[in-house]
Amino acid sequence: MQRRGLGSDLCTRRHEGAGFRAAHRHGACHGGGRARPGRSNNQLHQSGNGRSDQRYVPGFGGVLERNRGAKVAFIESGASWLVALAERMDEVEVAHSNFVRPKLSRRPSQIIDDQVWASFQHDRACIIAASAGLPGARNVMWGSDYPHAEGTFPISRRVQEELFEGITVSEQVRRDILGLNAARLFRIAPTVATSEKLAA
Repeated sequence: MQRRGLGSDLCTRRHEGAGFRAAHRHGACHGGGRARPGRSNNQLHQSGNGRSDQRYVPGFGGVLERNRGAKVAFIESGASWLVALAERMDEVEVAHSNFVRPKLSRRPSQIIDDQVWASFQHDRACIIAASAGLPGARNVMWGSDYPHAEGTFPISRRVQEELFEGITVSEQVRRDILGLNAARLFRIAPTVATSEKLAA
């Protein structure tokens, strides 16, 4: 799919209507599975150098504003950059309001919080941002990148503990980051396995 196609209302409406989630992934494209409703259409946009343009989708020229059911996810791209982007977009909307088109009914950061997700493996900054409730960090997701060699398996639990070490975070935010945000994105009924359940 060409880059300009992703930014069109027509494409976004079709994805939204079919239940797709537009997912952008960093790295070289090695082919990919067929997209199905409820799953991500991985590798939806790759630029020539194998890297997704992170700045392109969240703005969407108002497309996310007009298609409120559409969801976009950035996979394996880190997540703290989304917090900085949300803050910058809010700043530009105010400072350059005479030039901003189209006019939005929500702040750009609210659109990001409502409709944009990002996953990470090692990005403590986004955990801190999520624990502080900063715009842009509502939908961050941790992922193990299993079964790839650079993934965290079989030491995923240890990696998770190290990521959260020294950060004051509520149990709800921790659960959101470690699975519930992904469940909301992909419309999966989550099963939360607490340490008490595992010990039983």
